Amino acid sequence: MDSLCGEPVCLWLPGAYKKPGTSTYVQGVEAEADYHGEIPEGFDVISLPAAEYLAVQ
Repeated sequence: MDSLCGEPVCLWLPGAYKKPGTSTYVQGVEAEADYHGEIPEGFDVISLPAAEYLAVQ
């Protein structure tokens, strides 16, 4: 999913993708599946299934 105007994407994360003790509401950016760059402390990398997403501006 592309970010909107360079801004992070905000999602309500389905329970199947949520780690215990973390928020259901998340923000993120799309990266290549083989991304090996630095991940800031406190951030996670997850893969979401292909789907249609509603983008509201």
